[in-house]
Parts: sequence; structure tokens; C-alpha cells
Amino acid sequence: MELPASTVGGMVLGELVIHGWDLARATGQEPRWADDVGQATHQEILSTAEQGRQMGIYGPAITVPHDRIHA
Repeated sequence: MELPASTVGGMVLGELVIHGWDLARATGQEPRWADDVGQATHQEILSTAEQGRQMGIYGPAITVPHDRIHA
């Protein structure tokens, strides 16, 4: 399947940030990214979330309590 380079780039960004966070936390580290990296990752995931749910990649959307969101 061919995908636009921007789509592939967004997928790679999401993979690196999310799995980098997983790895950091598993090794006792507290990962930190610049705000623009977090915002870009969030936007990329939001832009493909519904398609990902239809494909079984993502589960249903959940609401995160405001006090659990790290600024």
C-alpha cells in the first residue's frame, strides 16, 4: 500500500515517541520531550485514530481526567 510521505512520517514519529516513552519508563527513567514534539505527536495520532480503531490498532477513545494529564 502506498502512503504519502507525511503520513509515514507521522506514523514514525508516533512510534518513536510512544515506544520511547514505554522503554524509558520500563528502565526507571522519566521521559521528557519538547512541547512541540508532544503536540505534533498528539495531532498525528488524532488524525489517524478513527482509521486505527476501524483496523483494530487502537481501542475505543477514553476520557482522561484533567488531573492525570501532565503539562
